[in-house]
Amino acid sequence: MALIFSKRRADGSYRPPLLHRLLTPPVSGNVINGLGDIRRRKATPLYHHDQVEIAWRRVQAWFRLKSFLNLTALKEGMQIGRLQKQPYAELVAEATDQTPAQWSETATEFALANGADLVGIVPLSEEYLVEKYEQPRGRWLIVLGFAMQQPQLQPIVDKGSDNAAATHVLSVYNQASRTAFALANWFRQQGWYASGSRGPAAGALNLIPAALDAGLGELGKHGSLINRRFGSSFRLGYVLTDAAMIATEPDHFGADEFCVGCQVCRRQCPPDAIFDTKQMVRGVEKWYVDFDKCIPYFNDTHGCGICIAACPWSAPGRAEKLVIKMAKRRAKKSSES
Repeated sequence: MALIFSKRRADGSYRPPLLHRLLTPPVSGNVINGLGDIRRRKATPLYHHDQVEIAWRRVQAWFRLKSFLNLTALKEGMQIGRLQKQPYAELVAEATDQTPAQWSETATEFALANGADLVGIVPLSEEYLVEKYEQPRGRWLIVLGFAMQQPQLQPIVDKGSDNAAATHVLSVYNQASRTAFALANWFRQQGWYASGSRGPAAGALNLIPAALDAGLGELGKHGSLINRRFGSSFRLGYVLTDAAMIATEPDHFGADEFCVGCQVCRRQCPPDAIFDTKQMVRGVEKWYVDFDKCIPYFNDTHGCGICIAACPWSAPGRAEKLVIKMAKRRAKKSSES
């Protein structure tokens, strides 16, 4: 087996390179994630975290080091880094007065006009917080979605990895950072505290539960969100603010039901990391991806993403058709019952 790089075998299976096995900590990532845990609790930092200590820090450091080999991706990362250092605008002394409905409408309009493709709003909840971090300031959480270009992701499925696709993902996170920064400053210039996501690294918020509650999609078998317009081909950003707003509603359109019978992402996954049934994770039964199996291949291919690219919902123009199909299936079941 290769020391540093390892590819799919002829039979389609995959085994991590030796270096990854040497760097892997004794504690399972699945245990840290709470797989099988029936207690409701906050998520524990596990990967992509820079501000707190994590058990898998050596594996993460190796992934970051390998990423430097992709010079175009490195350029995107440097742009994100520069944005992270930019200070927010000063808070205006006299706050603008609007109703919660008006704040929700105007903030959504601003976000969509400045690069976001999806906007959802929820009150900040304990369920979205991550252990080891201080409680972030802000009463309302604006979850932002940013569409990826599916044709740029397809080579991942065909080849198992693709540097251009990895760079595209970073460029979308770059846009998410710019939009969140602009929206946070928009609030601050009207006298309301706000802060936003500033890059792809994880932090104090677990965004997927918040995005589910905010109506950005349903959780798919591959562990990522599925949106009724973009499938799984989108990334998340956020803004926290003290301005009072109105929550958007969760969106249930049949993706969860579809995933029960679909096997595409599971069959495409080289390390066989996708469970075919829902698992109990921190007191919630949901779709879950085996962290210990996923991360070696993720690192080996500069970010993988096969499951997202291969998802039937992600094909251009397919999601809206599937929404109609699932609605008809539900209507038929309802009439037969």
